[in-house]
Amino acid sequence: MKSPFIQPLSYIRRYSRYSKYFLIFLIGFLIALLQQFNKRDDSEKGFFKDLAREVQEKRTAFNEDSTIVDALHLTSRLLGYRTEIFTKHEEGRYQYDGSLTGDLMSAKGACGSYADVLAQLLETIGFKTRIPQMKVGNIYGGHIITEVLSSKGWVVLDASNNLYFTTPAGKLASFQEVSSNWAYYRAQTPKDYNQAYSYADVRYTNWQKIPVVMPMLKKVLTITLGEKRVSTISIRPYFLRQYRIYCILIILSIVFLSVLLLRNLLKRSLGRVISITPNRASTLSLRLEQNYSAEG
Repeated sequence: MKSPFIQPLSYIRRYSRYSKYFLIFLIGFLIALLQQFNKRDDSEKGFFKDLAREVQEKRTAFNEDSTIVDALHLTSRLLGYRTEIFTKHEEGRYQYDGSLTGDLMSAKGACGSYADVLAQLLETIGFKTRIPQMKVGNIYGGHIITEVLSSKGWVVLDASNNLYFTTPAGKLASFQEVSSNWAYYRAQTPKDYNQAYSYADVRYTNWQKIPVVMPMLKKVLTITLGEKRVSTISIRPYFLRQYRIYCILIILSIVFLSVLLLRNLLKRSLGRVISITPNRASTLSLRLEQNYSAEG
């Protein structure tokens, strides 16, 4: 009785010789895709370089606080126009994809778009940023804001409300300063400000967003860095340039598939050598026997 596995194995053997062509096609496709994503990433990078130049050229002398506030105003003004246009009709044809290009074009990510664009703009200028998730009611992420690291410490900014806070000493305020004295800082908010955004608490990373993976990553970081340090880590700024992430993943895939292709080619080459060698050996042995018989 024939084994039920014989027929499937025969199909595998029959079509395995075409695997190298499939790998070559797949690698070529990924290279073409890489070029497209790389162009988009270069375009995004160019957009933010132009915006950063606009901020930096506004003043003749560099002033840290003024540069931060100018970046805030530019982001609010730029995306404010997009918000009026692209959020007016829910059935709009533009499909928001969560990229920085989508944020710049439509601001359909609401306060998240403002926070992302401002963070990337400040990063392009040379600042380090975080993107906190404000606690509104009992929900983290009810409002998304931006924090930038200045020489005096972290400063909180709300680009969707074109809002920053100043301490009694005239310095830009941090989230902790605003949170601990909201009664004082609330007077600096605009008239149409949503008072539910009262800076009650904040979370910098949702460690439950990707089950298993992110909780495990948090445990590893907690062991190496400590719980207090991990609680202030904001992962989101590292993933703002999505097209760059896609490029990295595609490059890793191309390397992996290239190794598979090389392995496939070497395996076939060695197989041919092994199959040819016994035939040549038997032929040579037969000739030696014939010569020996003729001499005898």
